[in-house]
Amino acid sequence: RFTTLVNNLRTEAEANNRGVVLLSSGDNFLAGPEFNASLDKGVPFYDTTAIDLIGYDAMAIGNHEFDFGPEVLADFIEGFGGSLPFVSANLDFSGEPELQALVDSGVIRKSLIIDEAGERIGVVGATTPGLPSISSPRNVQVSSDVAGAIQAEIDALEAAGVNKIVMISHLQGVEEDLELAGQLRGVDIMIAGGGDELLADENTALVPGDEEPFGPYPLTATGADGAEIPVVTTPGDYKYVGKLVVEFDADGNVTSVLNDESGLVRVAGGNNPDAVAPDP
Repeated sequence: RFTTLVNNLRTEAEANNRGVVLLSSGDNFLAGPEFNASLDKGVPFYDTTAIDLIGYDAMAIGNHEFDFGPEVLADFIEGFGGSLPFVSANLDFSGEPELQALVDSGVIRKSLIIDEAGERIGVVGATTPGLPSISSPRNVQVSSDVAGAIQAEIDALEAAGVNKIVMISHLQGVEEDLELAGQLRGVDIMIAGGGDELLADENTALVPGDEEPFGPYPLTATGADGAEIPVVTTPGDYKYVGKLVVEFDADGNVTSVLNDESGLVRVAGGNNPDAVAPDP
């Protein structure tokens, strides 16, 4: 149903002549019986196959990607056959040969440029500095200077003529992103991961049991350059698709967030009025 909803939203946006970018902020698989089935199957994992069919443009690397060690993460990524980039500006994979091979081939990178609807959109990733204490990255080195690592990539993207930049991070909570924003210049949108905070407005249809939003969708942070940055996050478990609609000017500045069209879109089934059918 998540996939059906993504496809419906993408079709709707394209019908309105809008560019669409689909991004994940990490924790793209989790330990449990479902993932054990993937491990029993081998490459490509079931999780890889499903994610590939959803059609993401890029993914951040979260802490749970390392729960089974670097080799399993490499197997997970290799199953995409190079079709899906993974981004993290503050991780050094040189101590893990299988992951470094994916860096060398350009599958794992610090940032990337997405060409969409005639526009170039830069995407920069980041992973929590607490990674070694909450997962098993082994010889993957984690820089605690997240702001410095991200800013270096932003500067390189801007030098390449890219003026629309999205940061996808897995820093374990949206408050980390709100604080980090004040240390960065040139960021237009921030997508936070790892905290599962619920951002919603009064008129947002929620999954039953989700009753106390952390705040509105989107939150707003102020960059070091004075820019107002929309900051979003979405609860996991494929319960919602996060939809953020923004407009840019010719210089790549966000001129408006279309709040009436932005927000969480819940994944519903049964007799709900917003129910969608499972994707075949």
